[in-house]
Amino acid sequence: MTDQDPKLWKTPKLVTFLEKAVLAYRQGSPLIDDDTYDHIYMAELQRREPDHPFLKKVENEPNFGSGRLKHPESMLSMEKSYSVDETRKWVTRILKEANKQDIDEIDIRIMVTAKLDGLAAMLREDKLLVTRGDGIHGNDISSSFAKGVVDAGNGISGVGELVMTTDYFETHLKKLGYAHPRNICVGVVNSDEVNEDFVKALKDGAVRFVPYSTLNLWEGSFTELIKDHDTIQQQIIESCEYPTDGVVAEITHTELKSLLGSTSHHNRWQIAIKQRSEAKEATIK
Repeated sequence: MTDQDPKLWKTPKLVTFLEKAVLAYRQGSPLIDDDTYDHIYMAELQRREPDHPFLKKVENEPNFGSGRLKHPESMLSMEKSYSVDETRKWVTRILKEANKQDIDEIDIRIMVTAKLDGLAAMLREDKLLVTRGDGIHGNDISSSFAKGVVDAGNGISGVGELVMTTDYFETHLKKLGYAHPRNICVGVVNSDEVNEDFVKALKDGAVRFVPYSTLNLWEGSFTELIKDHDTIQQQIIESCEYPTDGVVAEITHTELKSLLGSTSHHNRWQIAIKQRSEAKEATIK
């Protein structure tokens, strides 16, 4: 163990670090990678205090953009699954509620899309582009379009992400020392003047707002989702031209979604399915 091992920290220190790590990540300058955050630091807080308030709220973002706006509906985070067993537990909870309501399993379909690894935002009906923020209020970043961000949905409203195409990043920017395309998207949104590398990426149409509703999807039953759990993930991720952080599975049954509702942190009818990386020792940058 080292002094970076959260098992040696008191809870206030651990929570303070988690808050700093979230802010740094949202600003495009991560202190640690996602796996280390999830499986070492966050996992320690979950083990120690599973009902801690930090675990029950949407991770906040810095104040990008020109003004604070209330979302027409909450933009929540997601419950996470790192194994077929964890996904199966989610399925079991949904079927338990369906059984209570006399909804037949055969009438419930599952939709799976890529979970984009970008800056979460919503294009509203009034065509304002707003960050997720704290899930209730976000910041107006509509000026991103004037800077050159492409609206990949051609005006389709809904939740999506600002992302850069993987191919463009790998071909043009990785060799220049940029760590992750997400950091570039944050830089574009957060700066009045962007550097020449970002300007070129914008002119080349590589930075886009992509609504989730426009992505390729898999649709099937609970049985198929569990049976082909890893294959579905692989196919969806390989078919996506943008950076991903797993996949998103959600039910499409409108009535059951309404009955399941949400917590203050996530919708109960939706889950992010991610791959667990090999265990590693934490290294803070």
